[in-house]
Formats: sequence, C-alpha cells, structure tokens
Amino acid sequence: MKKLILTEIPMWKMENEKHISVLISKERLERAELFSDEYKKNRFLSAEITASKLVSQTFDIPYSLFNGKVGEKPYIRNYPKISISRSYSNQHLVLGMDIDNLIGVDCEKIQEIDKQILKYFFTDKESKYIMDCGNSDLAFSLLWTRKESYIKCIGAGLKYPLKSFDVTPSEEICFRNSLHPLFSHNSKVGQLFINSYLYKEFVISICSAQNDVFPDLQIKPIEAGL
Repeated sequence: MKKLILTEIPMWKMENEKHISVLISKERLERAELFSDEYKKNRFLSAEITASKLVSQTFDIPYSLFNGKVGEKPYIRNYPKISISRSYSNQHLVLGMDIDNLIGVDCEKIQEIDKQILKYFFTDKESKYIMDCGNSDLAFSLLWTRKESYIKCIGAGLKYPLKSFDVTPSEEICFRNSLHPLFSHNSKVGQLFINSYLYKEFVISICSAQNDVFPDLQIKPIEAGL
C-alpha cells in the first residue's frame, strides 16, 4: 500500500531541550546539530516531527520517533515493516511510505540547469535527454529527483556514483501538472522501479522495489501540535 503525501511544513516551536526530546530521537537530534544555520536546523527538526505525525496518522499507530544516525536511512524502530522516505524543498515535505517494500522519494523545486552537475553526475543518455527537451530546466530537475530517489531507496548517500546508473524515462514524456504519475509505466533501473510527478513548481520522484501501480500524490495539510 504505497502512499505519497505532500504537505507544507509547519514550523514547530522548540521551546526547550526536554520538549524537543519528546518529539525527536537522540540520533536525529545529533543529525540536526550538523546545521550551523539556526533556521535550517529548525526546518529539519520541524520536517522530522511532521513526517512522524503523518506516519502515525497513515498507519494508525502511536506517534513514533524516527531513528537513524548520520548517513543512515531513517527508520521507525518499533515498526520494521514500514518503509519510509522523505524529502523537503523550501517549506514543502514529501513523504513516501510502504509496507514490506523498500521505497525512496525526492522532491525538488524546478531549478536552472547546472552544466557542471550535468557533466559529472549524468550519463550521456540522460544529458542528451535534458538538452533535447523543450524545457531543459524541468527535465534536469526531474532526472535529478529520479537519481536521488534511487539512492535513497537503496540506502546509499550522495557518495554513490550517480553516473553509474541511468534514470532516463522509458517512454515519451508529456509534462503536465497533475497528482497522477507522469508516466504510464514505471521505469526499471537495475532491480528497482521509478516514476515521477509534477505538481506546481515541484518535481517529485518515487523509487520502489515493487513494480506495482504507483499512487496518486495526496495533498494533506498538517498543523503544528500533537
């Protein structure tokens, strides 16, 4: 039962250390300390809390803290069968969830094509697809999210050689703003499967070990407070 949810991140008030420790695990607090910018740190913590709340609501389970040290894929300790992946861009959070199947998601606001990234991290086929597309900025952002969703699904970091796999869509693309997947068929990348979404100025990709019907994107508002 794949779920893909997009929400705006409410900025939670972190009044004191005791309050924060109730909402966020020690491992994730250590991850937050890597941020030197206080706003980015608060946004990360707010995204952690929001994602935990969404998982709790989706699966009707008690509020559960995410765990995972720096460099590890986040997980819910008491619910090993629930696979989760999240990504946030600006003030928006995307959360992908599944049972018994690995999952990875990435969300990016459409950005201008970066020729250096294109040169060092994209295959020749991917680069050609981007440059030949009528909207290269959109295509660039789309393929970047597909690559990130793949490495998140396998639990790897950005040190994984991004040029070692190709995420070019397996069919002609018709860019459209929709809650439905962009492609009628999932693209196979190694032993995994990828599809993508375009919603307003955001491109979103989801990668899964299961080649089933990928879900529509759900828009769900979340308020601060447990």
